[in-house]
Amino acid sequence: MVSGTITDASGRTLDRSDPGSILISVSHFPMFSVGLNCALGAEQLRPFVEELSAKAGTYVLLTQTQDYPINSGYDQSAEFMLSVAEDFMKEGW
Repeated sequence: MVSGTITDASGRTLDRSDPGSILISVSHFPMFSVGLNCALGAEQLRPFVEELSAKAGTYVLLTQTQDYPINSGYDQSAEFMLSVAEDFMKEGW
């Protein structure tokens, strides 16, 4: 399992990688899943989860950041995260 954090709306990680670059850099590992945590907010990850789903060839993981203070003032509930994740699953991601 590989998971990263998109830190801003540009879709980049702290080292300025995008989801496609992350996939390339870990593609030589046999992976069960690749994913992101919702440091931006769950709904804001929509285009990045869609991209990973289209390119990964594995399960796509989306994890909640609520109990980890990456951004101060994280205000999305577990119930909201679940509703967004369910929407992503309905899309086939």
